[in-house]
Amino acid sequence: MIDFNSYRKLFPITEKQIWLNHASISPFSTRVSKGIEDFIFERQFGEIDFFPKTLQKIDDFKTEIGKLINAPKERIGYLHNTSEGLLVLASGLDWKVGDRVLLNDIEFPANVYPFLNLKSKGVEIDFVKNRSGRILVEDLEKAITPKTKVLSISFVNFANGFRSDLEKIGELCKSKGIIFCVDGIQGVGVVPLDVQKYKIDFLSNGCNKWLMGLQGTAFVFVTEELQNRIASPFTSWLSVKHFWDFFDYRLENLFETPQRYQFGTHNCIGVWGTLEAVKLLNEIGKQNIWEKVQTLTKKVRNGILESTLKLETPFENENELSGIVSFSCSDNEKIYQKLKSENITIALRDKFLRVSPHFYNTEEEIEKLLAVLKR
Repeated sequence: MIDFNSYRKLFPITEKQIWLNHASISPFSTRVSKGIEDFIFERQFGEIDFFPKTLQKIDDFKTEIGKLINAPKERIGYLHNTSEGLLVLASGLDWKVGDRVLLNDIEFPANVYPFLNLKSKGVEIDFVKNRSGRILVEDLEKAITPKTKVLSISFVNFANGFRSDLEKIGELCKSKGIIFCVDGIQGVGVVPLDVQKYKIDFLSNGCNKWLMGLQGTAFVFVTEELQNRIASPFTSWLSVKHFWDFFDYRLENLFETPQRYQFGTHNCIGVWGTLEAVKLLNEIGKQNIWEKVQTLTKKVRNGILESTLKLETPFENENELSGIVSFSCSDNEKIYQKLKSENITIALRDKFLRVSPHFYNTEEEIEKLLAVLKR
């Protein structure tokens, strides 16, 4: 049995306010801040030039991410944000005039613009329409053409919390020979994800939301088969295996892993802190985290349904639920500001108010949220 109260003590934010906005950004745990402090100490008083230590931290980071998504560390690259990962895919594939990319009409822009930019190469973009906030597998299947090269979709919708059926979509893409790309940022860290089970070819994921790390840290997962089809559009000195041999300018020695997409100076302080965040999640266990968050979000949903507010999170079964619950009312801004005045932070996104608790939040905090909403 996990003692969540002991882990809650790692988050000083709980002494100041109720933070229910992890779909935007997470507060640091004391373990993360300790990782940052260790980095700062080294830069101020230690070795100063300790790049080899950071390279080991990056290697450890890949190991921890691999545990979280069921992937070998050799298939993971360390990048700076979700967009950067998606740009690697969009820029690196060999596109032909008439190739098509399948998206949907409620995607976050980071998963749209890298592909829209390909229109200058003659690539066509198809958008599947949502059905009351849901993206159905049968609609994706109907939209596939013989020219569809990539299907890219968010694991969880950023606005309403709808969770895509990645397992069925992965099977569909595999059967059609389509590259399956996932933007995982709104799910990984709270909802269990298995890249092998879901037949994901490419996953891009920032670490500052549910993974509870620093901005400017991210990762990509790429299968070996797909990597062989992706050129390295941003090759730099750290993309090659012999990077310490400064005057050996041979491109044929690119890393045989997604490390080839790691170019230039890394966000070193970011990986020192984010590594500790991911280690903490693995220590608690992704299934334990998910079960706790399900308890909290169910309480939020039930409270919304019992009120005069409108639940905006669509679902027909539990497999479509995530760590996000969205709702609305006649004056979203007023509700948002009322909660802020009570030291309760959620998010206001377009027409939705969005609640996104994590494992260290409590049912008592949810009850306080609902009490304010009912006033």
